[in-house]
Amino acid sequence: MEIKFKPEDKAESLEQLFEMMFGRSTAIESGKCVSCGKEVTRESLRNEISFKEYTISGLCQECQDEVFGAD
Repeated sequence: MEIKFKPEDKAESLEQLFEMMFGRSTAIESGKCVSCGKEVTRESLRNEISFKEYTISGLCQECQDEVFGAD
């Protein structure tokens, strides 16, 4: 399996919780959004801030815009 992204490190207990609830690391490593399941590529993310946020939350650009606003 090709890893597209590396999830940001979290405390082990948080990582286990996020993986159990959302499949966070699995989704990020496979380039999927944890919210909508859409494929995520580096090119689909608006800028470096959006890229960094994806590695933290696992949200694609569209879902980031819904949560945080488009600007």
